[in-house]
Amino acid sequence: MRRRGISWSAAQNTVVQKILKRARHDVQVIFVPGNHDEAVREHVGTLFGNIRVERDYEHVAADGRRYLLTHGDEFDQVTKHHRWVAILGSHAYDLVVELNRWLSWLRRTLRVPGYWSLSGYTRAR
Repeated sequence: MRRRGISWSAAQNTVVQKILKRARHDVQVIFVPGNHDEAVREHVGTLFGNIRVERDYEHVAADGRRYLLTHGDEFDQVTKHHRWVAILGSHAYDLVVELNRWLSWLRRTLRVPGYWSLSGYTRAR
């Protein structure tokens, strides 16, 4: 199964370092946490140097147009009100991905032509 925990690539580190560098040079950064940033949501309204954590933010563009920035999981009623269903779904998906690995191995061993993804099939249904 997929290993749980923090997975951090060099590319992700580069992006974060560039954002932090801008914050150090007096650029205001607004961080809108999402479903993968649960722990950060406890700090909504907090300012860390030039980085503000907000649930949503209204950005005004140079031409005066206004944009509401928010994370899409705010509109997901399952993750918002029935977290256990989201967790169960995540574990079920992890199981399907693992079964897909074994099924792919079996298809290769039996020399079945073409690629077919159990996890892709399941997600489409």
